[in-house]
Amino acid sequence: MDITVGGDPVPRMVRKQVYIEPEQETLLKRRSRELAVSEAALIRRGIEQAARAGSSALPDLKAWEAARRFIQQRLAIVAPQTGRTWTREELYEERLERFLVDSNVLVSVHDPRDHAKQKRALAVLDALIPRGLAVLSVQCLTEFLHAARWRLLEPLPPEDALAQVERFVPACPVLDLTPMVVLEGCRGSNAHSLSL
Repeated sequence: MDITVGGDPVPRMVRKQVYIEPEQETLLKRRSRELAVSEAALIRRGIEQAARAGSSALPDLKAWEAARRFIQQRLAIVAPQTGRTWTREELYEERLERFLVDSNVLVSVHDPRDHAKQKRALAVLDALIPRGLAVLSVQCLTEFLHAARWRLLEPLPPEDALAQVERFVPACPVLDLTPMVVLEGCRGSNAHSLSL
């Protein structure tokens, strides 16, 4: 017998009993209250995140190709070649490690005002993503969405901007933003005189 809520079928669940540490229970209960979701829903989310993290070693090339096709359409836009009025220093050196891709790279490939920069940014992504060397941050994706929607001369429609984020997420590992990540970023900023 199928279970329905408000006429909609509820997916069948498998009952599991798990053991967690007392501190984890405290965290689970607090987060459940904060998000107004069940503890079971949070556990399911954690399983999904762990599954995604485990598969992040291999980039989703189909997602990248979809994102790249969209970028190619942006390359075809005829716009005054004024470049952007806001820039950051561009540092793209070959390394053997993964690269944390800056939001400016994602924005540049969608910005038709400077075709030379657009093509350089695409070359960077083409060199990194298929080889599994590109890493994105939560901040990078949100900055891209904001800039693509409101800062470009030819802004992306909301559905296209969201679709690109949805394509980038499976194409590259996305670093979770946790308090420890923020602290390490602050330490690195202080140690190496970098902006954060």
